[in-house]
Amino acid sequence: MDANHKKTLLKNRLLLARSLDLGELLQYLVQEGVMNDRMIEKIESKSTSFGRNVSFLNALPTRGPKAFNVFIDGLRETQQDFLAEQLMKPKSPENDENQTPAVIERVLDICAEPLRSTSTNSCVPSATDFKDGSRRVTVEKSTFEFYKSNFHRSYKMTSKPRGYALIVNVTEFDSAVELPQRQGGNLDKENLGQILQHLGFETLLIENETAADIRSSLKSFALKDDHKLRDACVVALLTHGQDGSIYGRDGIPVEIEEIFSYFDNAHCPNLRNKPKIFFVQACRGSLYDKGVDESDGRRRTSCVSAGSTDVNFSEPRLPTRSDMIFGYATQRGQAAMRNTHHGSWYVEALVKVLAKNAKNRDLAEILTSVNSVVKGMQCNSPGSDLHACKEMPIFHSTLCKKLYLFPGIIESQK
Repeated sequence: MDANHKKTLLKNRLLLARSLDLGELLQYLVQEGVMNDRMIEKIESKSTSFGRNVSFLNALPTRGPKAFNVFIDGLRETQQDFLAEQLMKPKSPENDENQTPAVIERVLDICAEPLRSTSTNSCVPSATDFKDGSRRVTVEKSTFEFYKSNFHRSYKMTSKPRGYALIVNVTEFDSAVELPQRQGGNLDKENLGQILQHLGFETLLIENETAADIRSSLKSFALKDDHKLRDACVVALLTHGQDGSIYGRDGIPVEIEEIFSYFDNAHCPNLRNKPKIFFVQACRGSLYDKGVDESDGRRRTSCVSAGSTDVNFSEPRLPTRSDMIFGYATQRGQAAMRNTHHGSWYVEALVKVLAKNAKNRDLAEILTSVNSVVKGMQCNSPGSDLHACKEMPIFHSTLCKKLYLFPGIIESQK
């Protein structure tokens, strides 16, 4: 590999270490003769995705004169065009050796242009088009054969649109409020909004509202008549929070359980027996997860059999809260990590896993994979309290069937 290519890799090393998806890329490099199976075994022996990426970046410059160009081709082949473009950017006098590369590595290269303006004085959710920017985001489609094999054991998910998705995004807080602005939060809004639209949801947005307006918006949204005609509903809450609550622009908390109650079977009859999906990107406390050193070993667990209970099926009733799934960026008491250039760890992982796996995996499996991706991430901020901190998402479910999103399948095809 020539000196200029090595220099380019070195200049972009941190970006690549954080962002590379090695899965299919390694196989491409084996196919093209740049890597071999022994190298892949060594790379994959590392316990974190960051560690695997670093091991790969150490090996790549030693793989001969064609390694860099094949690497670029591999990035494009595996839909990591944003990294290829960053590496191939022409040098300019404006970019010196010590300058951080221009950050364009939004999840799946979802580089939405500025969103159409929505009123910050109205608590009515506004329809928002997140498709104005790059269309290179790719949601892999379900096959009709997969649908035919699985629809009978899953929620109906073929309406067009699938349902409404409401994003509540607060990035700016009143000057009198002791809460910092959420830099990078708008990336989450754009990335999540685009992926939901590509999955077939009609996306609505409210931004930078007070706690009272957030409550009013959510209540009105839950009571929309059109829920009757659609198969599902998504609510995403992107703001600061503490355990059990999120904050409006005015720093006043809104209880998360109160929000969930707006959509339960007692208060939201139009969504009964339909899946209600919630994503909460907010801190749930002020503690940072310092992590622990990884060690091998398993602890045995014992199983206890539950006693039998008499059940009366004489009346067709529903539990108050059923058919819901709740995804949280972090666990109770813990802070959620957010990068000012990339957006939050959780939304970044969620968008990426949804785009690749919604075609044939149910939402519980997808959120488990999101947990795995975020588990492998680690804060790199030497000298700060955040250095080496971790984050661990969590989800809870009252779903009663498999929840496949069946991207690309609509009712007319059945």
